[in-house]
Amino acid sequence: MHLFLISLPEPSPRRQSGLEKVRSTGLHFEIVDGVEASKWHAEELPVDNSVWGRRLRTGEIGCYMAHLRAMQRIVEYRLPWGCILEDDFCFEANPDFGLADIEPTMPADFHFIHLQRDLGINLQFQMLESVGMYHRIQETPLCTAGYIISNPFAQYILEHHQICQMPLDHLFSKLSYEGNFYIPHKPLVGCQLGFDSTIQPVKILLDCGTHFGQGIAHFFSSGLIDESVQVHAFEANPACQIAQRMKDFPLRITTHEGAVWVEDGWIDFEQDASCENQPPTGQSSCIQGLGFVGPGARSHVKVPCIDLATFINSLPHDANIICKMDIEGSEFRVLRHLIETGTIRRINTLYVEFHERFIPTESAESKQTLIAAVVAQGVTLHEWY
Repeated sequence: MHLFLISLPEPSPRRQSGLEKVRSTGLHFEIVDGVEASKWHAEELPVDNSVWGRRLRTGEIGCYMAHLRAMQRIVEYRLPWGCILEDDFCFEANPDFGLADIEPTMPADFHFIHLQRDLGINLQFQMLESVGMYHRIQETPLCTAGYIISNPFAQYILEHHQICQMPLDHLFSKLSYEGNFYIPHKPLVGCQLGFDSTIQPVKILLDCGTHFGQGIAHFFSSGLIDESVQVHAFEANPACQIAQRMKDFPLRITTHEGAVWVEDGWIDFEQDASCENQPPTGQSSCIQGLGFVGPGARSHVKVPCIDLATFINSLPHDANIICKMDIEGSEFRVLRHLIETGTIRRINTLYVEFHERFIPTESAESKQTLIAAVVAQGVTLHEWY
């Protein structure tokens, strides 16, 4: 058995862990350099984003390219098969056999043997029949930390799937209908916990219209965000004092005291008059000129405004961005601006409260048209209340 360990070239705990484990097998191995796709120019990446349901993350593209490099070596060396491992793999306890003993057990007709356990991520995964010490499978568990691939199957992928159109584990699932795929009765390898993912990007929450932080509290208590998430809290109403309030959250929060808008600068802001000398309600506070029809008297202040498209484009280009938007009618202008600039595609999931009932120039129909336009850009949209 010939092992190929995929690892980024720089020294790291991941790389050291992977090396120690492959050396312990006593098998011949070599390192295949991982691909830092984030350092490539976008036009150089072999990717087609028209097939998958969203834009592929650079980490997913880099993973795909690195695994193809390993497959290329199997083909060039004319090996009958090879075992490909990512450097954050670990050995499972009590397998039926180890990598050094696996060859005599492998089904004669295999194209692909998935070495990890099923974590229940792919609901289409099925075990069809038992073949010796393996199950023949349809679809695959969605992970690529360890597998054995035959030379003919590696050649097939290199000939027909050089361009990345979907994450690699999803490609394997799709191709399982065209080949003989297996999984051992007991998994051989898993993923070593404690290492940063080279595929999953940084997760960022943009809380547009923070008010008192109710949205952040909801996302945190429901498990949608945790301490690893970078949070940016935007609030135009100065009476909300968000810099002070955000100190109470056990999260990494950067506060922005300004209105989310379509340009940078200063803008007139209509504030609920009750906010002036007592704790703010925040209701009906909005950018002046929207025609917002709300209850109560208003006072006017001038506040900074922030071009959300420019801000989003300043974030890491492969970030996983969640955006909550409750900005009292400005959402129509801001979302149309994000669509016009193409920036809307940077957002993975959008939670938005629409205020068409308070804006004379908007309607239920214009809201539905805008929702359809956002979703057409590959954004998952949830209405927020």
